Amino acid sequence: MNGPTVFGGYGCNDDVGDIPPPSVLGSLAPGEEAIVVFQRGPVQDPNHNHAACRFDEKVQNGLNAGYGGVIVANHHTGAGAGDFPDAFTCGGGDPRNIPAVCIGHRAFHLMSDRTPPAGNLVMADP
Repeated sequence: MNGPTVFGGYGCNDDVGDIPPPSVLGSLAPGEEAIVVFQRGPVQDPNHNHAACRFDEKVQNGLNAGYGGVIVANHHTGAGAGDFPDAFTCGGGDPRNIPAVCIGHRAFHLMSDRTPPAGNLVMADP
């Protein structure tokens, strides 16, 4: 994958209204695709009280929204409350016709240009 990224929330069927259109990324250079970043979950998020969804659902919703790539970032709980900041889980499911990767929670912070406080990986939506 090569191109600009935008945060799209959780990417679950219950959250498709939160996924911004790829046009927010502006014009793409030749060889680039628009990439949406979803967070794993939701888990323990009072603003999203529905069940977590499968990764293939997130990827399909990125494809349906018009993105050429999807990144799924681990959440704070999956990072062991900061004990495993680079841990990631990609889950199962059937493959989709779109490039997708999973990243750890620390990488999620770095991508969104938000440095976590020392010893704390809790992150608000970028």
